[in-house]
Amino acid sequence: FLEGDDGVGDNGSLFLAGAYYDLPTGTRLRGSAAHKLRFPSIRQLYEPGYGNSDLESERCWCFDVAIEQRLPRDTTLTLTGYWLELKDFIERPPGQEFVLNHQEWRNRGFEVTAASRPWEPLSVRLAYTYLDARDLSSDSIYDRLENRPRHKVDFVSVATLPWQMDFRIGFTWPLDTLVYSRNGEESRELDDFVLLDLKLEQRLWEDLLRLYVGVDNLLDEDWTYNYGFPQEGRAVYGGLELRY
Repeated sequence: FLEGDDGVGDNGSLFLAGAYYDLPTGTRLRGSAAHKLRFPSIRQLYEPGYGNSDLESERCWCFDVAIEQRLPRDTTLTLTGYWLELKDFIERPPGQEFVLNHQEWRNRGFEVTAASRPWEPLSVRLAYTYLDARDLSSDSIYDRLENRPRHKVDFVSVATLPWQMDFRIGFTWPLDTLVYSRNGEESRELDDFVLLDLKLEQRLWEDLLRLYVGVDNLLDEDWTYNYGFPQEGRAVYGGLELRY
């Protein structure tokens, strides 16, 4: 802590409620409401050149409703709608040196997922997410929040081979990501990209030892969620994991 600083104190309430109802058609209706509180991290408070010791805690009223439908071959379709009202969200604004509390943000959208295990050795999951992220603060010079894809498609599949080897393939496809200039007055859309990852994992000695090898960003895409901060290209890795 900084010399002479008494630390950060805050008061708040936490709330969580949820319910679901199952219909005889294999349909489940569910929903939840919550009030959440998150304190700023030590780095956000005190890191030189980045932190801000005057930060307040984040608060969120979070709501979601969903409908799940069970189908043959261990398949589930789910549609989830969500609405988040965020107060004092902590993030560094475009063109600013230090992290700040943002007065009011709103995230709302929906996600459609299909998860299936058509055969015991194979599982697949496909999801599409739509996000409408807005800055409702009275002093904001922009409306839509940056660095958040409006559309995103995720896919993952794991196949277990007869000799206890798992083969995993997954991809992420974000689209329509907005960024602002340092003064926040100009905007542009980032290039869309697809991240394709592969991994092989062999289980040995009744799963006491696992050997694995994989590659992230197999297509060696140039990608970023933040303009001017490119992420890593193709990366090959391997290792072993001992469990006991």
